[in-house]
Amino acid sequence: CVKLWSSFDYFGCCCLEFELLDVSVFEFMKNNSFQAYSLSQVKHMGQQLLTALQFLHDRNIIHTNVRPESVMFVDSSYDVIVDPSTNQSYNNIKNTSIRLAHFESAVRSDSSNNMSVISARQYKAIEVLLELGWGNKCDIWSLACVLFEFYTADTLFQSHSNLEHLAMMEATLGTIPSHICLNSKKPKLFLNGRLRWDHNSKEGRYVLKNSKPLKTYAKANSEDDVNFMDLLRCMLNYDACNRYTASEALRHHLFL
Repeated sequence: CVKLWSSFDYFGCCCLEFELLDVSVFEFMKNNSFQAYSLSQVKHMGQQLLTALQFLHDRNIIHTNVRPESVMFVDSSYDVIVDPSTNQSYNNIKNTSIRLAHFESAVRSDSSNNMSVISARQYKAIEVLLELGWGNKCDIWSLACVLFEFYTADTLFQSHSNLEHLAMMEATLGTIPSHICLNSKKPKLFLNGRLRWDHNSKEGRYVLKNSKPLKTYAKANSEDDVNFMDLLRCMLNYDACNRYTASEALRHHLFL
């Protein structure tokens, strides 16, 4: 997490002094023509972010706004690399040390968490979307979406509505369990415990074009790529009770 150096009072206002950080991981990627990060870079950043969430969750704090813009590089110095196959150049970050920032939306996990307006749409956990009640596992879901974006330079769920978002989840992660559908506070989205969705509609064709099973996004058939997809799958479990904690994710084969 971002480091707090000091605090002081300024005419009745509490001021906090944090370490000076560089650009966000998203901004670096944007300025780099949305060049994805290498898996080794994503692993290092993922390990740091999971450690940050472990620290927060152990102290009953939920970030609620984990997204690429909330992850800052300590130093964004880079080397210019030329891809010999395309003769195009891109910027390769030298140091993937990062900090998790943007704590303005953080809440305590022992408070009443009934807000539905948390997280940007693309990173919103299914239990938040369906108003099932949520806890610190919503951060784990959001982080999985963020790590996917670092790895592919694409947004996992680039949706325009709740229904479309859920359809993209099903296309990527499989059918939503009926008990989750039946417990939702948004019954109009479902029919008989299944998502009310027309695959032949304009929106249905959009989902078919832009979503596919999670494991097929692996860039290679290497052990690390396969393990990375497995880690994301465990972090994107529909059932928050069975979803990885930050501690469990840090013990995944990918990091061993």
